[in-house]
Amino acid sequence: MKIQKLIISFLFTVFVLQLKAQNPGFDLQKLKDYSSYQLENGFTIINLKTDDTSRVSLRLYTDIPQVAPKQYRAFIEIEHIVRKSNYLNLPRNWSTEKLKKFDIILQKDLYGYFINCPTENLDTAIFFLSGFLKEPLLKASQLKKIKQNDKLFHDSLNKSVDNKLENITKKIIYGENSPENLRAKEEDISALLISKYENYFSLFYRPNNSYLIFAGNVPEQRRIMYAQKYFGTLKKKEIPKFNYKLNKIEEGKIAFFDSLPNNNYEISMIFPFSLHPFTFDYEKSELLSLLIQKILKQKLETNQQLITDIHAGFQNDKISGNYRLNLELAKNEPAKVINVIHQTIEELKRGVYPPEYLEKSKQELIKSFKSQGNDTKALTALIIKTEINKLSLGYYANFISEIKNTGKAGIQSLAKKYLYYQASVLTLKAKWYPSLNDILDLSKNYRIELYDINGNVKKVIPKGFNGFHVLNDYVKACGGTDEIKKIKDISIQIKGKYFMNDEEFFVLGEIKHKYPDKYYQKFSLVRPKQDTLLLNILIYNQNTGTDSSMQGKKTVSGTALELLKYKSPLIPETHFAEWNFKSNILRADTLNGAYVWMVRFTNPAGQTYTDYYDVDKGIRYKRIISDNNYFKNRTILYKDYRKIEGSQLLYPFYQEIKAKNSLMQFVIENTSTKKIDKKLFELD
Repeated sequence: MKIQKLIISFLFTVFVLQLKAQNPGFDLQKLKDYSSYQLENGFTIINLKTDDTSRVSLRLYTDIPQVAPKQYRAFIEIEHIVRKSNYLNLPRNWSTEKLKKFDIILQKDLYGYFINCPTENLDTAIFFLSGFLKEPLLKASQLKKIKQNDKLFHDSLNKSVDNKLENITKKIIYGENSPENLRAKEEDISALLISKYENYFSLFYRPNNSYLIFAGNVPEQRRIMYAQKYFGTLKKKEIPKFNYKLNKIEEGKIAFFDSLPNNNYEISMIFPFSLHPFTFDYEKSELLSLLIQKILKQKLETNQQLITDIHAGFQNDKISGNYRLNLELAKNEPAKVINVIHQTIEELKRGVYPPEYLEKSKQELIKSFKSQGNDTKALTALIIKTEINKLSLGYYANFISEIKNTGKAGIQSLAKKYLYYQASVLTLKAKWYPSLNDILDLSKNYRIELYDINGNVKKVIPKGFNGFHVLNDYVKACGGTDEIKKIKDISIQIKGKYFMNDEEFFVLGEIKHKYPDKYYQKFSLVRPKQDTLLLNILIYNQNTGTDSSMQGKKTVSGTALELLKYKSPLIPETHFAEWNFKSNILRADTLNGAYVWMVRFTNPAGQTYTDYYDVDKGIRYKRIISDNNYFKNRTILYKDYRKIEGSQLLYPFYQEIKAKNSLMQFVIENTSTKKIDKKLFELD
């Protein structure tokens, strides 16, 4: 969560550069009147009119891309670090003393170089500024230090569990080859010499992606003349771009991380959206963020004590974006928390929330907005943000009034646009096995993937997880459909014991399956030192069947025939769907130390199976059968799974059947896949 907090914190640095005392006379109306003009080479001149005739302020900014093709990534990464650094090297033939001589005050921030000077020194100041666009000013020693610090930073990140999870999450959301995941390799950054840095500089620092803002009382003709004089000779050139197709999120997904070192329970819920073209105004959307945090904090922390902390925010890279909710859980109950989030989002879309929460959110957002100030430096930074993000001319001038006027309909619109949880992505840090029942609940809306710390998927619970998904795992555990189909004929020899009313008997059995729909079963009861009794012979042959016993032979029909049909395949579960069985996962549980899915199946014959399947291995341990037969309810235990001779198919070689006042224990003695004579299945 520490990394995520840093990320969320970073999202706001562009919006709120530095907290200051509020200006009571805060007014950005000047921003409505700025104008722009482009030279032939694409260099943009912007004029912000002020009443000051004695001094003028200038800002120079070049909009380098966030990402670029592979060969340029090292430069892009280093250059973003340079912009955030405190290095402030002067162009050639300039010194601090010379700046003082011309009364030029120089500053640097994320939005370029900002200077203030007397109006009479404007020519000199623009000439000075042009030096920052004509050649790189970073020194070799500084580049070396930046590369060293960058390596130390990323070495530290690579050891961080949170950072590893963040990288996995980005790949899920944006795909392997998105800008979010294409960081320069360490060896490429290490190989970036000062000479290569200079070459890259000439590619990316061009007049057609650069801006010069005049803030003062300067005639337009004079501004254009000076800009043309010092910037007009620079050559226009296309900036290297990186195009890619966004990874489309079509269904909700949870990346589940189990048993992490810090043992904290955390949820990061991410709502991705694409930006083609770039139209996202995240500052205004933060009103929605503040509101949802207040509501969730009340519901989840104050009322239910389900979370201990919450952080949220919007982020974007001009290509894609997301809204992220980060929550620290007080207990291992993620489904409750996520369901409350879903409920809250639906309420926001319907406009159902305490009105005072919206008013408080407005006050907080306006206070944060005002904290950046409205001096000339702040105004020119806002102009740069407006231009490079293609915002409306009055976006920042009207910001406060628009926030104040945002009502229920505005929040509903934002919620519908950005909080589409049906295609959200979550990272969930919890305990996998204790969370299994939560996972069942969450699988109604999400595909759930269990990851290890290296990003490998260990287990998948598909969206809409049901009993037939469990059956698919069981079939795979047995060997798979292809392996089952290989067995056309199989004979199984069984022996066992039968306990009834304190008496013990021996049982001999023989079962034969012939693909696709022939079945033969013969069981005899051996009474020691007495006799051997035929219990029954059951035969099923293409929708017809007979039942033979000491009382005689009879044709099987109706429900009895339907039940006999269910015995005909070696692995009947492969046919449950086509036989119109109904399924329902009851819950996750434990059985003899193993975690199991409890699944109920109901067939058209009125029988109900309650099955217990190993969550990891997929095999079945137990089945409870309820029907109208003689035994009414009986329980079958399955053990000793082995491969059938001559195949890769697993089968339980031990079965134990418990019913009222009786117990049967069967062991498979022998199996054979030799061809069976069809005459055995003849009913006459």
